[in-house]
Amino acid sequence: MKGCRRLHLFTFPLFFLPFSLFTLSLFWGALHNKTKVDALFFVRPPFIIR
Repeated sequence: MKGCRRLHLFTFPLFFLPFSLFTLSLFWGALHNKTKVDALFFVRPPFIIR
């Protein structure tokens, strides 16, 4: 039970990390008056490295 909870706490941030990066890039693009496509290209490189 403890091991399962530890795994859950470890995978929970990893699961929401891409969504947070995506929203941060969208807000960054909005601040710089860029399109959503530029934000997508800003998010994509880290996933390609993986």
